Amino acid sequence: MTVNRAIVSLALVFLLSLPASVFAAAPRVQVIEEVERGFNLAVSAGFAYDFRAPVPQTGPGFSVGIDAGYDIGIAFRLRGGIRTMFYSGSGDFRGQNLMLDWQAQLFWAGGALALFATKRWYAGVQASVGFLHVDNQTVGAIEVGGKNDVDISAGGYVEYYLGLRHFSIALEAWVDVLPMRGDVALVVAPVVRYSFGSGKVQTLRQPEDRDRDGVEDKYDKCPDVWGPESNRGCPEPDRDADGVPDRTDRC
Repeated sequence: MTVNRAIVSLALVFLLSLPASVFAAAPRVQVIEEVERGFNLAVSAGFAYDFRAPVPQTGPGFSVGIDAGYDIGIAFRLRGGIRTMFYSGSGDFRGQNLMLDWQAQLFWAGGALALFATKRWYAGVQASVGFLHVDNQTVGAIEVGGKNDVDISAGGYVEYYLGLRHFSIALEAWVDVLPMRGDVALVVAPVVRYSFGSGKVQTLRQPEDRDRDGVEDKYDKCPDVWGPESNRGCPEPDRDADGVPDRTDRC
């Protein structure tokens, strides 16, 4: 029983010492780095698919869009824009098989929330509401594109910042729900975005500290040798090498 208690005690001491060792190894200071973010403009071009198109035999369509946004903090972005979808299909009209084309414009506003963020990579979810205006082509008494509708959209995105973070490229996916038409559409599009940097976000990064003594290299007088902060990062003199600094060593 005594041996088992000793083993359990050693295991508990080891587990409890892990967090302390992790925090002790981390630098004691952090550097605040300003990142350019703020007002931005984006253009997109991709494909759209209408799952309940008003015209039978409708294939994937083409989608182009432009939007503006503003970053609030490092994780949230307000957005709004216009997206145009072009569709082509074929259908029977009075015994004739006709090729029919139509397009629709979506005016939308919403936001995006980053769930994952690093220095250059962002990924998250987005949602919006808007109004879908259909430019109908009338064949006989049939309005090919269907009726105007409200739009409720949700989706996700992955974004990568280039260079000095002004330019970024992204891949976005949207699912559009049109309740009055009883319709659902999918849009997937690459995006190119430019950030003007009218706002700045402060992010924290770990400083350069080669000897991991908690003193940043640019302030460390001995950046390659461990030393206390009180001695500017240099080892304190210890002539007899007994581990006791000379200033407190009586012998």
